[in-house]
Amino acid sequence: MTSSRSLGGRRAVAAGKGLEAVLDVLHSRYEAQGRAVLLHTGTRSRAVKRGGTLRFVAGPSLPDYVGAVSGGQVVAFDAKSSAQASWHLEAQQVHQYHILQRLSKLGSLCFFLVECRRSNLVYLVRVLPSPYFVMGPPRLSFSAAAHGPSSYPLPVIVAAPEMGTPVDWLAVVGDYWLSKEVS
Repeated sequence: MTSSRSLGGRRAVAAGKGLEAVLDVLHSRYEAQGRAVLLHTGTRSRAVKRGGTLRFVAGPSLPDYVGAVSGGQVVAFDAKSSAQASWHLEAQQVHQYHILQRLSKLGSLCFFLVECRRSNLVYLVRVLPSPYFVMGPPRLSFSAAAHGPSSYPLPVIVAAPEMGTPVDWLAVVGDYWLSKEVS
């Protein structure tokens, strides 16, 4: 019998893979237009033998997408999908934040692209060098973030994709983060 917890976990994985498939198509379009080259890094895994059974276990990996936009700015981000009213990194995902923060310290544009399936909105949560995340990895209440920047200590962009189309995150990021420095 399948537990509801494992069923929910499988739905979350399927939703995440669906989001990544949409982003892969969008990134192919960006490259064809000469706007950006973004590589999907995939999940690094290792083989573990337990009780005579060989299993593959996911290990720490790079952000989901790494590349550069026209003009040479390095971009790295992790894509997340949530059906909940809020989002936060699970304990086993905190390394993703730390990697993005290390890249950000060297001048890379780093963020989490978080899809809220309840509202069909996409949140872009910027990762900046310390001391911005002194309290730990990012947490986001979708209802609070929608009310403006004062409800979240870091830059958050809320984008509403048109029905049936992916959000053009590069245009949004270009308008907000690539054209001016965050103070």
